Amino acid sequence: MGKVDVIVLNSHGVGQVCHVKRLPRRGETLAAKNWRVEEDGGKGVTVSVALGRLGISTGYIGKVGCDPWGEMGKKWLEESGVDATFMIFDEDVATGTGLIMIDEEGYNTIVDGDSACEFLTEEEIHSAMEAMRDAKIFITGFGMPWRKALDGAKMAKEEFGLTTFCNVSPLPDGPMG
Repeated sequence: MGKVDVIVLNSHGVGQVCHVKRLPRRGETLAAKNWRVEEDGGKGVTVSVALGRLGISTGYIGKVGCDPWGEMGKKWLEESGVDATFMIFDEDVATGTGLIMIDEEGYNTIVDGDSACEFLTEEEIHSAMEAMRDAKIFITGFGMPWRKALDGAKMAKEEFGLTTFCNVSPLPDGPMG
């Protein structure tokens, strides 16, 4: 692992995309066409891949299942020049998936599955940040459980002195207090 300038802590999930004439109503089943798996790793991997492709030295922190979706995410990261050392594979969890339905007008509905990052521990996050302590910037977001994202941002800022950014999307249900 070389020196990284940016650390990204967020989820990896694989987007399954389909096209429909219109978005379904409650209780309705529609036929879809052009169903495919996109080269889209969810918020965390997508940001990491974009940074890597721009030539910015980036390290990714996240948890995935020991499954083809997790392997796909690691491959995307590595092909984009991102350090995937801290993409943690866990046989007890499944990599997140999402369903994206796009209607004929281009509007979409997205349903996100559970994030394997729910099972990412504070110790795993700390160990990864310690190994990448020379980084300057930390990016996280609510593509993973919001409390873990905020705890990671606080650790990055207070303990490692990193400039931190948090994408507060998707907003959690209920209060964040």
